[in-house]
Amino acid sequence: MTPVQENLLKLLKEIDEICRKHDITYYLAGGTALGAVRNNGFLPWDDDMDLYITRENWKKLEKVIDSEIRPDRGFASTDRNDRYQNPILRYVDKETTTIYRSQALAGAACGQHVEFMVMDPVPRDSEKYKEFRKLLLVYTELLTSYFVVNRQVVNKGSDFDYDTYKYYCDLMDKKGRPYVLKLLEDKIFCYSDSDEECDYYCLRWGLRILMYGRKNYGKPRLEQFEDILVPVGCCAEGIFREAYGDTWMMIPTAQEQETHDSLHSLTLSYVNYIDDYLNFMNKKEAFAKYWDYKKYRVDMLIDKEKNTQNRFKLFGVKHRMHIEHELECKGISPRKLLEERRYSELKILLNEYITEQLSEDIAKWQVFIDVSDDIIYPALMLLIVQGRYHHARKILRIYKNERTPSEDILKAEALAEAVRNISIAIYDNKDLAEAKQICDEWLPKYPDVIDLKRCNLQTKTFFAGTQEELEACLELAEELVSEHPSDGELLKLRGDVLYKLGREEETVLAYLSARRKTRNGIVLNEMRKKLLAMGVDEEIVRNAPLL
Repeated sequence: MTPVQENLLKLLKEIDEICRKHDITYYLAGGTALGAVRNNGFLPWDDDMDLYITRENWKKLEKVIDSEIRPDRGFASTDRNDRYQNPILRYVDKETTTIYRSQALAGAACGQHVEFMVMDPVPRDSEKYKEFRKLLLVYTELLTSYFVVNRQVVNKGSDFDYDTYKYYCDLMDKKGRPYVLKLLEDKIFCYSDSDEECDYYCLRWGLRILMYGRKNYGKPRLEQFEDILVPVGCCAEGIFREAYGDTWMMIPTAQEQETHDSLHSLTLSYVNYIDDYLNFMNKKEAFAKYWDYKKYRVDMLIDKEKNTQNRFKLFGVKHRMHIEHELECKGISPRKLLEERRYSELKILLNEYITEQLSEDIAKWQVFIDVSDDIIYPALMLLIVQGRYHHARKILRIYKNERTPSEDILKAEALAEAVRNISIAIYDNKDLAEAKQICDEWLPKYPDVIDLKRCNLQTKTFFAGTQEELEACLELAEELVSEHPSDGELLKLRGDVLYKLGREEETVLAYLSARRKTRNGIVLNEMRKKLLAMGVDEEIVRNAPLL
């Protein structure tokens, strides 16, 4: 652990003690929960800590926190400090510093902290549901008076309603901030955990709507987190899939690992920093000017984002023309390559289309590169064959907003959903019988799909009951590894067969080799535990190179 993580763990233990004492339910959240399940501790790069808590449990905590909290700790919420304009609650170490640029002006609760994200029930009724989402983003935007929270104000598919925002913004100028915030709170947070009409929780966060199925929380289950057992949702894996997508089990690349830019100190209180500049400011006047600027900034973003959106629509047209021209010049049919199972050539041929359609900006603005189904269908099938069904589903979501799916596209969608359901069965539900059933149905029709190959080997190995069946599994594993020598998950599954056969030395070599060729955190953690159980030195396991 880093020094930052050590202090965060200390804060978590204090919170856990208070919550246990008063029968208050909370759950690890975000990357903290992911670290518990995937790593049994902090994600190596993590520098913050998040918790989930329902509104009812938050009210219970608020009643007891003042009598339980240490003198060098603080507890921040919008109800407790009108300068703390953040919908997320904080348990703060007042002797340290973590100041984010967005919160420097307020200067409230800027020590190292653990954040509570309050979960509010969301109504199932479609009209009430839409109204809830719309008003929540207006509320979190108005809650912060000195910078724009949600910058994607006109992004296609965004719930941000500019006219509603302007109405409440004008009302705030007339009747005051407390009046409008209370009005919105009464409209939004009027449902309780006992309401049967609510299937989802929504987090109070302004950047985007975060909604998770209530069934995934329930009675917490305990997971190892460093040296303590702490609660996560009863189906934490389902929460991860909703939060991070279908690749939640994958360790992100160095470029994808998220850290926070802040002024940071573990030895000096944030008060020493904020006094250096806030004492020279008229805070009331500064907030008023920032509020005026924010209103102007939102108006400016409307025009800016519309222009950006139109620019990427034009990029989409340009890419379509170029892709179709290139394919016409080459005179090669993507469908023919797909039918002949010439996947390497198909990958080269469709690389531009797949890369551009999945690029960050094109995806953000939901731009559809309007090429023919003779290009899209082979691209979808290629992605699924390669184990990128999640990317196929992203393209399908954009496609279905613009075009009625053809029969071929529907076939590709059905295959992508089947592969996804296998992933859910294995990682979320831990039900290999369900995974086997799906695999047995689809593998004969699509024998080249890598996820189906893996599932077939995994389930055959798991259910093998005799030496003869295990030897057949090993033969299949050798065949698949020969076809896919760089696939770390297949290498790991080969190691699993060897482990069941009692060939430990070969298992160790197989696992150490597999570690170098996969970013699947669940797979890596399984191998780590088995290697340690077989007596492999922890230093060797820890230092084995990863992909």
